[in-house]
Amino acid sequence: MTTAASGSGRPTLGEKVFADFVDSLLSEQEDRKRSLEQRGAAVITSSGVLASLLFALVALVTGADGYVLPTDAEAPLVVALVLFSLAGVGGVASNIPVPYKGVDAKDFLSIVENQWNTYTESEALQMATVTRAKQFSGAKSWNQAKAWAVLVAQALEVLAVGTLALAIFRIFTNS
Repeated sequence: MTTAASGSGRPTLGEKVFADFVDSLLSEQEDRKRSLEQRGAAVITSSGVLASLLFALVALVTGADGYVLPTDAEAPLVVALVLFSLAGVGGVASNIPVPYKGVDAKDFLSIVENQWNTYTESEALQMATVTRAKQFSGAKSWNQAKAWAVLVAQALEVLAVGTLALAIFRIFTNS
């Protein structure tokens, strides 16, 4: 472990700046994780509501005496239902708990119990910064996967809405 350039064991300004920078990067990833999970939950909710409305529409339209659902509307209704379901799955995927990197509890406890006084302030700051940088790297990777899940879920939901609109158009133009 490299110590501060001054040899005093106190962190240099550069070390402090770098440590603060890594802390801000990690904080941004934690905020991004929360945002992605909220958007994933919104897709789950909206897909569920829209799929329910789809069922209500079919029940309302087909419940009229003597009404027969146009055959060219059946496939888009089924496709919309499947797309809404897949969008919901994507939203759930964005909220699956994943193993974000953290401080290994045993290693940290060992350092605190056995080596507490052996590190200079500069060395301790460097160790903490390296640990946070590893956490940042892991969080960024997992958040990228969550972002893809949300993006796919939202795209599926848009396709489902378009397909539902096509079905509704066919229902109203064939009645």
